[in-house]
Amino acid sequence: MKLSLTCLFASFVMAHVALSASITLTSDPADPRPLQNVAQQLENQCGWRITYEEGPISNEEDLQNNVPGFLKKSDPVSLSIATRKYLPFKFTFNELASPYDRAAEIKTIDALLQDYKESDNLPYFAVRHSGNDYSHIVQVLTKDENGNIIPFQPVLDTPITFPKETRQLDTVVKLILRQVAQERNVGITEGTLPTMLFRQVQVEIGANNESARSVLIKALDAAQLQRSADTRVMWQMNYDVLSKYYYFNAHIIAGSFKRWPATEAVPPAVQTPVPHPANAWFRQK
Repeated sequence: MKLSLTCLFASFVMAHVALSASITLTSDPADPRPLQNVAQQLENQCGWRITYEEGPISNEEDLQNNVPGFLKKSDPVSLSIATRKYLPFKFTFNELASPYDRAAEIKTIDALLQDYKESDNLPYFAVRHSGNDYSHIVQVLTKDENGNIIPFQPVLDTPITFPKETRQLDTVVKLILRQVAQERNVGITEGTLPTMLFRQVQVEIGANNESARSVLIKALDAAQLQRSADTRVMWQMNYDVLSKYYYFNAHIIAGSFKRWPATEAVPPAVQTPVPHPANAWFRQK
């Protein structure tokens, strides 16, 4: 009897510990990108580098009018604000014992994608893991105008080539985006970027028929080596269904200190992402 009570108490303690380590992230109900929203919360919680890349939405069945109700009532002639269909999304995971456990990190992010696909949101995304700490959420499917689900090649899969030389990081990113825009015949513009890092750091890289994503990683990793382990950048490639343009946004991960031991980092310069003062618009004519 004494042993049974001991086992029961131990089970209760273990269950309590497991429960206390459980974290639930809920997307902002007003955010039309619930997967991106929760992925960024996971980034902030754990300091993980999770990039996000959308593709086009061509079928009206996958769109909704996102004009707030009070505007519809007060302004009956207001234009529709079209976004992809979405519903709020929740993801629950167990906090990791160590933020440096890459295998557990991958398992958690895979679970995020699986839970998202099982929700009532558009299940067109997959996750790819690369390097030591990159996880890329990318759209790999879409619907054509007839409602058929078809494969979609993420825009940053596009191979690019340019000679190796030393350039400002901002120049390298523009070069990558310009080549992708030309190859895929799409419009791409820069959004919010960590301007100080992008304009102060120079990197020496080239590309030889490599995916734009891998070249971007090389450029950001080279910039990180010049600053500190805490200067880890992630990006988001969002597609606007009205303008049919891609918006490239990037920022330094706020939770980097959780991912990298403090002994490996030096105090980084203040890097406050601000709107890029010279938005570069690229489109193949």
